[in-house]
Amino acid sequence: MRRPKVFFIGFNKTATCAVHELFLKNEYNSVHHRDNLALSMQKNIINKNDILTNLDKAAEVYSDLSYCTANKVVEGSIYYEQLHNDYPNAYFILQYRPLDHWIESRLNHQDFARRYQKALKLTQ
Repeated sequence: MRRPKVFFIGFNKTATCAVHELFLKNEYNSVHHRDNLALSMQKNIINKNDILTNLDKAAEVYSDLSYCTANKVVEGSIYYEQLHNDYPNAYFILQYRPLDHWIESRLNHQDFARRYQKALKLTQ
């Protein structure tokens, strides 16, 4: 019997690596920010395809649904309703952390904040 899919729909930097590793260690097929998950999901919705088209459908767990370049930001968590429509038996887990810790972590994550700021055309 196939296990239901599990989607972690919180933002990145909210233990997404840890939950990914946890599921891998427990023999789940888990993908974490692979294949630009969020960008692929967005394209699939625009093209009216199943939201996971061209992604690893064998995967059971999906985490870190963020895509961020200096030109584009996609927060895949906004597609939770489409995920639920396409996978009604899936589990959805909203992970979070205290706001000040989350902001600090995002600011310290590579050049994430700069890319986000540039993509959204925000001034300092």
